[in-house]
Amino acid sequence: MGVCTSGSTVVHAAAEGPDVGAVATIAGYFLEPSLHPLLQFGKWRVERRRRQGREARALFDRTGTVTTIPAYHPVDVRAVNLVPMPYYLSRRRGRVPTWRNEFAELGWETFLDFDAVAKASAVNVPTLLIHSKMAAFPKQAIKVYDRLAGPKELHWAKGSHFSFYDKPAVVRDASDRVAAHFHAHLT
Repeated sequence: MGVCTSGSTVVHAAAEGPDVGAVATIAGYFLEPSLHPLLQFGKWRVERRRRQGREARALFDRTGTVTTIPAYHPVDVRAVNLVPMPYYLSRRRGRVPTWRNEFAELGWETFLDFDAVAKASAVNVPTLLIHSKMAAFPKQAIKVYDRLAGPKELHWAKGSHFSFYDKPAVVRDASDRVAAHFHAHLT
């Protein structure tokens, strides 16, 4: 099961791993390379990120030093995500004190090349996608759903992306659906 970006991870794992028996995602943020120019504000910035990643990898190979940038920041142009993300940054919203708002720059190329949408066509196990029209990139969820090779269900819930994180009724509904899905396909 994957929530948000982990939705991409579990699609990839199911496509590659013969031991995966079923998949569920909640508010999946399904990455594909064509999405990055939109998120990074242009192809030139994507190429700059790739160059920074190669330079960071070379530095790590030479010295063992891992350079990091903020994962989320509303105004720091170095950050991976340049939009207000109070869920991740506000202590009032329950931010975990041990969580570090960091992204290792040596991972840029891997991140930018990661393609959950393309991998979806290799997923042949029962898959449940739970999403909403107000969650991150609902068209990406449709793309993944359309490409899935096995039994599949797309459930459209109500609420924003972060409703799946901290709105009890939305969390409960999604959790109950995931539990029923796994019970039906893994027992």
